[in-house]
Amino acid sequence: MPDAPPPFSLTIALLAIARAHEAELAGLLSTLELSIRGYALMGHLRSAPGISFSELARRSRITVQSTHTAVEGLRRAGLVEDSTALAGAASTLRITAAGGFRRGSLSCSARLAPTAGSRSACR
Repeated sequence: MPDAPPPFSLTIALLAIARAHEAELAGLLSTLELSIRGYALMGHLRSAPGISFSELARRSRITVQSTHTAVEGLRRAGLVEDSTALAGAASTLRITAAGGFRRGSLSCSARLAPTAGSRSACR
């Protein structure tokens, strides 16, 4: 008697679809030298200019230490600025013009992604 195929699992199907979309997003972000976490952090910064590290960590559901590390990478890349940047002082984080341009570029790329070679139309 041949083995019956395993029963359909909606959970497994959704996980497979989510993984495929995550891989596509990571590919788009890599062209802009961003990670998914960095892109998400920049989204929070865009919606709340002047946000603190603590609030950014809460919204991102990561530790404050991880937030500091990720934001430092974005700051070194010129995408984010901390107008206070003093040890012990409350930080006010903002996206720079370069960071805003990269987020806008991704939005355009994501709309055009199904069309091969169409990303150049975003410029």
